[in-house]
Amino acid sequence: MAQASQKQTQRKQSPPESLWRWLGLGERRSAIFLLLLLCLLVSGLGVVKTTHENRYVFNRLQELRSEANDISVEWGQLLIEQSTFGVEVASSKKLPSS
Repeated sequence: MAQASQKQTQRKQSPPESLWRWLGLGERRSAIFLLLLLCLLVSGLGVVKTTHENRYVFNRLQELRSEANDISVEWGQLLIEQSTFGVEVASSKKLPSS
C-alpha cells in the first residue's frame, strides 16, 4: 500500500503533460505528417478552384457561341431581306409606268 500511495504522489507531483506532446506533435515525424497533410489540403482546394473556374469559363463560352449563332441567323435574314428589296426595285424599274 505504501508503494501505491508513493506512485499517486509521484503522479500528482509530475508536471502535467502539454497538449502538444500528448497529441504526439512534438516529434519530427508528426511535423512532416502535418506538413504533408497541409500540402494535400491546399492541393485539393486548388483542384476545386480550378474546376470551378473551368466550368464557369466553359459556360460563358457556350453563351457566347449561342449569341454568335443568333447573330449569324439574323445576318442571314437581313441579307435575304436586302436581296428581296433589291429585286423589287429592279423589277419596278423594268415595268412601264402607267
